[in-house]
Amino acid sequence: MRKRANLIVSLFLIIPLFFGFSLKSNPGIVKGNTTIDTIQSPAKGTVYLYRVGRAVGAVVKTQIKVNGLDAGGIGNNSYFEWELEPGVYTFSCYTKESNPIVEIDVKSGEKYYLRQDKRIGLTDEGRVTLKQVDGSKGTKEMRKCKKLISSYK
Repeated sequence: MRKRANLIVSLFLIIPLFFGFSLKSNPGIVKGNTTIDTIQSPAKGTVYLYRVGRAVGAVVKTQIKVNGLDAGGIGNNSYFEWELEPGVYTFSCYTKESNPIVEIDVKSGEKYYLRQDKRIGLTDEGRVTLKQVDGSKGTKEMRKCKKLISSYK
């Protein structure tokens, strides 16, 4: 009887780690589905950072930073949108196993798409990747995503 109880407890501890679940949370404020083509000022560029839905790490949000400042947590099927003055910006996210950084030289009237993915790793946080993708791929993949409100202005 005791062995069975130990087995059940072990499964409850191991299965969430395998799928990247965590008790950590950072609730993002989600607006409803919005239009992706929302450049409001031709003097600024727009950067979209999104994460598509995957089973791995679905519950865990990853903290995003813009120029070293907290921008918020991003989860599956969600995205951030920033209208930025022209200039060089650094976008990053972090886990114990990875720390990808992408630098973008934002130009007026241009759109930039960053895709963030989460993968299984050795820890419960897993590994994250962050890469720039072309506009057609970014727009297509973001169709099912919901816009988050970022703390970075």
